[in-house]
Amino acid sequence: MVEITLQVPENLAERLQPVHEQLPEILEIGLRYSRPLSIRAYAQALEFLATTPTPAEILAFRPSPAIQTEVSRLLSRHKAGTLAPDEESELDRIGDLEHILMALKARARQQLGQDKERWRNDSRQSGPGVFLVQPAQRQ
Repeated sequence: MVEITLQVPENLAERLQPVHEQLPEILEIGLRYSRPLSIRAYAQALEFLATTPTPAEILAFRPSPAIQTEVSRLLSRHKAGTLAPDEESELDRIGDLEHILMALKARARQQLGQDKERWRNDSRQSGPGVFLVQPAQRQ
């Protein structure tokens, strides 16, 4: 185990003293729930939707490269069978957001009057779903 020295406010130090034996677990839980990937992805999508985007902007929407990289990492670990249970839940929440965004994109395509064949060609060129989470990839 590695020893870490932290400077904390006096009142926090007093609260931590009785649970000092459990600090590694408390820190682990805090890190896990501080700002999970799914929360950041949902926040990014909501911030985008709050701008009242046009159908064309909805079709062009992609999550940030950082979020896409993290999703790809989770998918790779899922395929390798090395995801922790909390990571599996995180990937499920991202998949839920993926389905919502794909439905929004389908509606945007409908509003723009794009035909199915053109959408199929476009989707083949742009790759898998919004977050790279496709049911086939999760199996």
